[in-house]
Amino acid sequence: MCILYCLIYRRNDSRNVQVKKFDEKDEKTDGGWGWVVVGGAFFALMTEMGIVQTLGIFVDPLEQEFSSGAAVMGVIASSCFATLCAMCPVGSLLVKRFGCRNTAIVGGVIMSSGLVMSSFMTSVLQLFMCLDLLAGFGAALVHMSATIAIGQYFHKRYALANGLAYTGQGFGLFIFPNLLQELIEQFGWRGTLLIEGAIAFNIVAAACVFRPLKSRKSPSQSNLQLCDEAAKIDKNAESDCKLDLHQITEEEDSTTEKQSVVACTQNGTTKVTLAAQKHQEAETDQIKKRQRFRFKCTCNVILDTPSVLVIYFVFLMQAVGFVAVVVHIPSQAHENNIEGHKATWILSGLGIGSLLGRVVHGFFIDRKLVTAKMGMCLSHLICVAGTLINPLIGHYGSLVACAVMVGFSSGWFFPLMQVVLRQMVGLQRLPSAYGLGMLFEGVGCATGGYIAGYVKDATGSYNPAFYFISGCFALAMVVLLLEQIYTSRIKKKGQTLQRPYAMI
Repeated sequence: MCILYCLIYRRNDSRNVQVKKFDEKDEKTDGGWGWVVVGGAFFALMTEMGIVQTLGIFVDPLEQEFSSGAAVMGVIASSCFATLCAMCPVGSLLVKRFGCRNTAIVGGVIMSSGLVMSSFMTSVLQLFMCLDLLAGFGAALVHMSATIAIGQYFHKRYALANGLAYTGQGFGLFIFPNLLQELIEQFGWRGTLLIEGAIAFNIVAAACVFRPLKSRKSPSQSNLQLCDEAAKIDKNAESDCKLDLHQITEEEDSTTEKQSVVACTQNGTTKVTLAAQKHQEAETDQIKKRQRFRFKCTCNVILDTPSVLVIYFVFLMQAVGFVAVVVHIPSQAHENNIEGHKATWILSGLGIGSLLGRVVHGFFIDRKLVTAKMGMCLSHLICVAGTLINPLIGHYGSLVACAVMVGFSSGWFFPLMQVVLRQMVGLQRLPSAYGLGMLFEGVGCATGGYIAGYVKDATGSYNPAFYFISGCFALAMVVLLLEQIYTSRIKKKGQTLQRPYAMI
C-alpha cells in the first residue's frame, strides 16, 4: 500500500502542468481530488484513533509485566489520548507553517517510531515517554493535518466530506480491538506494539494524497502585484516599474520574492531592494500583531463569556468518564471471567455506538427537534444509564450495552462541542475557544484512567469505579442543565451574559 501511494505521489508531482489544471478544477467543483483526500483522511483517522483508543487492551498484560496496579496502567493507557488533545494546537501551527502533507508524513513517522520503541521498553517511565508522549504527539500532527486538509478541499460539501472522514474513528474502534487481541495471543504485547508501529507507518502513504492546492494566480500576475506593493511602500521611488514578461514563462510553478525584485528595473535595483525590505518588515509587524491579537482573543473568550467555563467543565467531566470506560472496560470483562475475543467485542461496541451516534445526532439537530445543549444533556443521560447498568447487572450483555451506549453518546457529544462553543462565543473566537476546550479535554483524558484505576485498586473491584464514572456523567448533565436554566432566565430579563466593558 505504501509503495502504491508513493508512486501516485511522485507521478503527480512530476507532471506539474496536469496537477495544476486538476487542482483548479477541484477548487471549482468542490470535489475531484478532494474525494481522494477524504479517503486518505479516513484511513489516517481510522489508524490513528484505532490505535490510541484501544490501548486499554494492554492494561492486563502490562500489569503482569511491570507488577503495577490498575491506576498506573490506567495512566499509560489514557495519556496517549491526552497528549493528542493537548498537542492539537501545536499541530495546527505546524500545519500552517509546513502544510498538511509534510506535517502528516512527519506525524506518521513519529507515531510509528514511538510505538516501535515502546515494544523494547523495560520500565513504566520509558513506556510513558515513548508510547504516550512520542506516539501521542505524532497522532496529534496526523489528526490536525487530516482535519485541515479536508477543509482546504471542500467548502459547500464540507459537512459531508468531514462526516465521511470522521467515520474512520468509529471503524478504527470497531476493527482494532479484535485485531489486537489476536496479536497479543500470538506475539505478546511487545510484538503487538511492534506490529502496530508498522501499521501506523501506513499513515505516511495516506498522507501523500494531501496535496497542497496550487495558487490560481499566474506568475506574471504575482510579480506585477509585488512590484506595485513595493512601489507604494517607497514613496520616493520613481514609478517606472517595467516587468520583462519575456523572461517569465507559463511553465514556471512559482517565483520567489528576489526574482520578482530583479525583474523590476526601477532606475536601479537599490530602491526596489530597499522597498522589498520595508515590505518584509511590514509583514513581520503584521504577524506579531496577529499573534498578540490571538492571545488577547484567547483571554477575552473567558472574560467576555464567563459561562463558557461551565461548558469547559462539562468537557472535562465527559473526557474523564469516556476515557475511563475505554481504558478499563476490557479489564472489567476479565474480572467477570469474560476472556479472549468475547471481551474485546465489548470494546468494539464503542465503535458501533459511535458510528450510530454520529449518524443520528444530525437528524435531531438539523430538524431543530432538540437544541445543541439539550443534545449534550441527553448524551450524558445515556452515559449515566449505561454505566449504572454495567455494575448493577454485571453480565456480558450489560457490558456490551454499556459500551454501545457510551459510544453512542460520544458520537452524539463530540460533534456538538464546536456547535455549542460557536453559539456562545461566535465564529470569530471559535478557534481560540475550541483550543481551550481541547486543553480541558486533555486534562480529563489524563486523569480519567488514573482515577478509575485508583478506585479499583483501593476497593478491589471495578464496580465502584464505574459508579464513580456514572457520577462524572451525572454531574456534567446537572451542571449543563443549571446553566441552561440560568441563561434562559437572564434572557427573559433582557440582560446579557457578556461584559460590555470587556469587548475590546
